[in-house]
Formats: sequence, structure tokens, C-alpha cells
Amino acid sequence: MSALSPWNTSGVFCAPYRSPFLMTSTACFGSISWLPLSSTTQMRFPLLSPACLTHALRPSGWGRLACLLAFGLLYTAPFLAFAETRALLILSDTSPAYQAFAEALGRSLGRASPAIRLQILPLSQYRELPPRIEESESLIITAGTPAAEALVERGTRVPRLMSLITRASHARLAGNRTGGVYIDQPPSRYVALVRAALPHYERIGLLVGRDSEQTANAIASTARTRGLQVLTAGVHQESDIHPGLRGFFEAPTVLLALPDDTVFNARTLPGILLASFRWHAPTVGYSPAYVSAGAVVALYSPEQIAVQTASQVLAMLSGTPPAAQYPQQYTIGVNARVASSLGLQLDDEASIRARLEKLERQQ
Repeated sequence: MSALSPWNTSGVFCAPYRSPFLMTSTACFGSISWLPLSSTTQMRFPLLSPACLTHALRPSGWGRLACLLAFGLLYTAPFLAFAETRALLILSDTSPAYQAFAEALGRSLGRASPAIRLQILPLSQYRELPPRIEESESLIITAGTPAAEALVERGTRVPRLMSLITRASHARLAGNRTGGVYIDQPPSRYVALVRAALPHYERIGLLVGRDSEQTANAIASTARTRGLQVLTAGVHQESDIHPGLRGFFEAPTVLLALPDDTVFNARTLPGILLASFRWHAPTVGYSPAYVSAGAVVALYSPEQIAVQTASQVLAMLSGTPPAAQYPQQYTIGVNARVASSLGLQLDDEASIRARLEKLERQQ
């Protein structure tokens, strides 16, 4: 047998291939490139038995038909196994958090099923697609609220998952029919984080917008059981923010930022962080960008949400539509320099995590 033959004497078919998983390059975001997951996939089949060969040589009979079918299966099964499943990921923007989500989702799906081809598009490119063209996909995944809103506006009927989106936005856009992973943490985890990282504070201030009202109510309910007081200020427009902050900071208060673009966005965040710093009030954020910008601690899960979303993709493709979920895993970030400027001595991330996990187990 030739060394170049795909068959060998052990009955193993070796099919060299490049993975059908598509991924966006971090260095050149928006371009699509192939990511090879393996140079060779091996599929094992039993060799035909002598009895089967004997039947195949007979001029007629069921044995010959059975062996012909066996030969057909033997040659076609490797190619059927490589049938592609097409999925489209729409990113709300091309910021580092969304890139990290896309890359983690791609790695997770690639490890789980190399037959899934994932195409990644920024929202700006998705808006330029002709109507209905995405309906050739088996599944559409959105990352962030703008991407989810754009998908709903187009009226696409393809099965979908909506991740990196607040629970309130998910309910507004998808109801109970669509899976995904929320960007906001479970309300009890927010309270546990404040207790674990800033145990001397007894007041939590919440600026509450359209997408955070439900979470704020749940946080207030949980905080009462932990002996904490929660102050809320409704934000219907930007001019409501600073009066709300002044009301919080009359006494030592932790400002807890919740994922809500109507309150916390690129335009309002610098002023909010500056005001809290001037009042010597620590801010707790929900992304690594908050820690870099001046929050003393943050709880976030972009890459963990991607891994959890990949599990939902596999469940949906297997015929089990998943329900939307809170993040199961998370990362803690600490800005020790800002904490020191506020006169606070924060423990490191590992110590805060250990206390947080202990508090969550007690709930």
C-alpha cells in the first residue's frame, strides 16, 4: 500500500483538513481567516470481515447488497462527519472586551466541535448585509445590546443567542424564547463583592436607569439581609446623575456601577468617577476598563461569558434550546493605587475572591 494512501492496515482513515471555524484576527479586526485546529483527523472503521467478502463475491443475494452498503458507508462516513454548521457572531463594536469575547468563543467552539464554522462581523458590517442573507446560517449569536437590537430590527428568523446583554434588555428584546448569557452578575454576587472587598462600608449607592431597575431592586432586597443600606437615584437623563451622586455621598457610601448604557457610558463615566473620587467614595465597576479608569475594584466576565455561550451553542445545535443565564465564572480586578489615594487598604484579588466565594456559599 502506498505511503500516500489515506488507508492503512489498522483500518484508520486519516483525513487532512483545515478547520471550518472562521475567526477574526485581533491584529486586523474585521478580516476573516482560517484557524487550523488540527492537521489530521482520524476516524476508525472496522475492516471488512472475510465472511463479508465471501458474500460480496457471490453473484447475488442479500449478503452482496449488505456489503455494498457497507462499502458505501465506509467511503461516505468521513465526509458526512465533516458537514459544516454555520454560525454568525455579531459584535456591537470592536473594543478589546468584544474582541476577547469573540476569541474565547472561537477557541471554545473549536475545541468542542471543529465542524462549526463561525463567522464574525462587527455591527457596522452586519448593517450593510442585504436583507435576509443571514438566514443561510444555522445560528446567530449577538454580543452586546446594539447587536441584539439590530438583529431584532431585521426580523431574522434564524435561531439565536444573545450574550453580553443586561437581563432587562434580554427580556425586552427576546423574552423567554432566546438563550444567552447576561453581562450583569447575579444581584447577590454584587452585594457579596462589596462585603468582601469593602467590609467597613454599610451603604451602597445605585444610579438606576431603564436597564438596571430590576437588578437594583434585587440588590436592595439582598443587601438588607446582609445589614447593608441601599440608596437609589433614578436617571432618566444625564442631568440626573450628579444630583443623585451628591445625595449618596453625604455619608460614606460605595458607588456600585451596574451595566446600563443610559447611565454609564463613554460620555458620562469620566465625570462620575471624578465626582466619586472627590467625595472620597470608592466605585465598584463591571469591566476591566473601570479599574483602569479609577474604580477601586471590578467584577467582570467577558471571556467566561464566551465559554458559557459556547456551551449554549452546542446545546442548541443538539436540539436543547437553553435558557438565558447569569455568568457562572468571573474575574476580579483591583486598582490598589486609587484605593490608596482614598485611604483604603484593599486585599489582593485572590483574597477578595476567597471571601466572595465563601459569602456566596452562605447565601
